[in-house]
Amino acid sequence: MMQHDPQSKSRTALMLAVWGLLSLVVFAFVYGQGLANLISGEGLTRGQVYNDLLSSTSLRLFWVLVWAGGMALVFHGKIRLFSRKALFTALPAGIFSLIAASLLMWIGRVSGPEAWLRGATGVFGVLAVLAAAYLHGRVITHWFFRNTFARGIEAFVFSMALGLGSLSFLSLGLAFLGQYTPASLLMIMGATALGGLVWLLASRIRIGAHNQLDESLEISLREPTNGLWWGILFTVGMISLVGALAPESEYDALWYHLWLPAQWLQSGHPVDILEEYISLYPMNWSLLYGAAMTVGNVISAKLIHWAALLLCALSLAAFTRRFFPQAPALLAAAVFVATPTVLWESTTAYNDLGLTFYLFLAIYALERYMESDQRKWLLLTGLMVGLAMAIKHLALFGLLLLAIILFLQRLGKKEWKRGLVEAGVLGIIGLVLALPYYARSALASGNPFFPEMFGIFGATPPQRWDWVTESGLNAFKARFGFGRSLPALMGLPWLLTTRAYRFGGFLGCAYLLLLPWGVLDWRDARWWRWAGFALAYLALWASPISSFQLRFLVPLTPLLAVLAAAGYERLQATLRAAVPRLRPLTLPLLMTLLLWISLPPFTALADGPGYGGWLTHVVRQAPIAVVSGGESEQDYLSRVLSSYPAWNYINQNTPVDAYILTFSGGDHLYSQRRRLRSDSTLARPATWQAQTESQALQWLRQAGITHILADQKIIKAEDQTTIPLILQERFLQIFGRLEYQDRYYAVYRLAGDQP
Repeated sequence: MMQHDPQSKSRTALMLAVWGLLSLVVFAFVYGQGLANLISGEGLTRGQVYNDLLSSTSLRLFWVLVWAGGMALVFHGKIRLFSRKALFTALPAGIFSLIAASLLMWIGRVSGPEAWLRGATGVFGVLAVLAAAYLHGRVITHWFFRNTFARGIEAFVFSMALGLGSLSFLSLGLAFLGQYTPASLLMIMGATALGGLVWLLASRIRIGAHNQLDESLEISLREPTNGLWWGILFTVGMISLVGALAPESEYDALWYHLWLPAQWLQSGHPVDILEEYISLYPMNWSLLYGAAMTVGNVISAKLIHWAALLLCALSLAAFTRRFFPQAPALLAAAVFVATPTVLWESTTAYNDLGLTFYLFLAIYALERYMESDQRKWLLLTGLMVGLAMAIKHLALFGLLLLAIILFLQRLGKKEWKRGLVEAGVLGIIGLVLALPYYARSALASGNPFFPEMFGIFGATPPQRWDWVTESGLNAFKARFGFGRSLPALMGLPWLLTTRAYRFGGFLGCAYLLLLPWGVLDWRDARWWRWAGFALAYLALWASPISSFQLRFLVPLTPLLAVLAAAGYERLQATLRAAVPRLRPLTLPLLMTLLLWISLPPFTALADGPGYGGWLTHVVRQAPIAVVSGGESEQDYLSRVLSSYPAWNYINQNTPVDAYILTFSGGDHLYSQRRRLRSDSTLARPATWQAQTESQALQWLRQAGITHILADQKIIKAEDQTTIPLILQERFLQIFGRLEYQDRYYAVYRLAGDQP
């Protein structure tokens, strides 16, 4: 309880004063320059904000509809998730969304039918996959985890996690059998859905059984603070949904998250492409994209990742309600989804939110195990972290830290032997699930974690990877962060917030300003346990075995959001005690402003100085034009993906057996010809290591290269000695025939004789 003696009041006043000063300083560092440029008109900020807010009729209408829809739901009264009353909320919201979408489609009627078909097919595909996963998860829950979950959100999210995991491993099994084809996937998914539905009906387990749950999340939107948090959630949901409905244009999604499952589907089995090191990555989440693209289209795959955002938000809301009941669960969800890089992730077919979902459920399950001592929760912890490791190597951090937390918990009760056994069981379960992918990588390259840990395991054959390629990857990683000096490491929380452009993403300001207040609950062992987990994860992320890419912190953001909501509750209580006359909505309104300013169309306000300070992996504008049909897919991709027109030309005008040496990247999904990356180990003899023209030409011909896709920036470099011989003017004039060029790329057909 808060003390009210004079000395305590002085300490409280000092803490609030320091926090207020810190808030002003943080806000000034992050947004000061952007706001100054917005007001003065200097720089690019004003034009960017205008372009992101009012540049088209469809965009202006989109923002009006977002606000109108949010206010309509706020005034509706109460929302009770997983209850029959939720249907009466969803129905008018659905009708409103349909009317709004129709209006936007009418305004953007230039390519309306194309947009309708693309969106409808995408929605159908994701609903089919999610329905099959849910039914499969319900069967698994009934047979192995009956009476384990609390009814409500907890039962729903764990059923979805188990179902999605089972579909992924079913796809992997098909691939190992050489039967990973569209026909097989359709048959398996159809049989799973039909069999699951028949089983549910036959066993009289109602699909709507989650409607009577004692942990249903009831939210009174007429309570002012909940209305504010709901406004954030609704706005983020609409922005992210529009982004997910747009054609894919992000680098890694086109490179391997979507391209690799497409290659597996084409071949019917796992594919090891020697020159593409990403082909040995774990594929559990990407295989879901393969199923989604089979039933629907690329939009279906993007919507799978968007659905992961919703599942994460539901999971952390349930976690907050159960384990931090004093903290506002709705705020925790709002802080999470309004994290700019999390929002960006939900608009693209990456795998970080899938990883986040499983790793957070592992945290949830472990907390439940320590609460109840039921062994099924230990099994679930292992299953969740194992499914996470089958998505990304980064989940190994989670396995290590969860095992340590479990052991320390038992050690505190003087049960260290039991702690060792349980930590070992947790590790075995997790590693068994990830084993197929790690074993595949070990058999193909000699390195179970390829390309990570190359210095320990190496890699084979030498054409796949060597020390020169490794140094190139390390140079790429070195572009992020401020190094690993002691001051830089100690200042990471500050730098991640105020110099986010150096980390390839943006967390916003809420975490830095709210997390410290949780320390006031110094007697709360649970808060300290998971704060310690977060600090340890941050330390591993900042170590030489990882990279300072902010995307790799996304799996930590749900837990940080929960701890931030707990800190907010302590801050609110401190303010009420110190300033009794302060209006109740003062802090919630300030918090809403802090979250709102980090969202589109205000993203540009947080950019750093110059082009070097440009934030990446954030959403700047809702792509409503292409989603509503105001812009065709071809025009949109040509505008946002510089190499798309060149690949469009190659796909339509080169022989089907053409082999392209490409100086472009992050566009694999849109290339329909065999390709070789210029920076791969295999291509280096003809690109960056060629000493003579004849040597380069000989290698190109022996490799069967027929065309070169050249980057115009490299060709037009002032110092020709710094560029590969095969892109120098003399080589291209003698041995190349220009077939296509635009401002970004040129396509040359390899021709001519060796001099």
